[in-house]
Amino acid sequence: MFMLPAVTAAAFLVGAGTAWLARTYQYEMRAAAVRQLTGSRFVNVAETSIEYVQQGDKPPYVFVSHQAMGGYDQGQAIGRLYKGCSAIAPSRAGYLRTPLDAGCTPETMADTFAALLDYLNVPSVIMAGYSAGAMAALAFAMRYPERCRALVLGNGITRTPPPYVMDFLAPIALANRWDAHLVGLFVQP
Repeated sequence: MFMLPAVTAAAFLVGAGTAWLARTYQYEMRAAAVRQLTGSRFVNVAETSIEYVQQGDKPPYVFVSHQAMGGYDQGQAIGRLYKGCSAIAPSRAGYLRTPLDAGCTPETMADTFAALLDYLNVPSVIMAGYSAGAMAALAFAMRYPERCRALVLGNGITRTPPPYVMDFLAPIALANRWDAHLVGLFVQP
């Protein structure tokens, strides 16, 4: 007899708590997206566009091609490890605000990197490629050897994984891309 009001009250409290948590989570994710997307620049180069951040404006420059599942923010964090260097950290093709057509292959991504360096008037860089970013870093070093002062690879993936690996990993990676659906809500290129 007295159980029904208690169960109803408990269900109400659980529902209200869940709604509050969901709302707080949404707010925090939007705030994180705004913080992340407002700290970068977005420029048109080489018939495409690219998002990047630059820390410092004096040589030597380190150019960080980031790993998967992030953008310029990962490169920016890695760039801080290169003491005494100015860091240039782009978002690779398909990440954050850099469109996929900026680099469907490592070679086209390298060309977009070179166009960004032209735009920034930076003649040469220490090219640093991490994980999935290593393929574009290698392509840059091979296509533009005169612009690559040094090549640093960290846990580099140097070839495309076989299809069965991608079939397994891609859905997991895409499911964890919280920023993919939020980008358009805050910043329009």
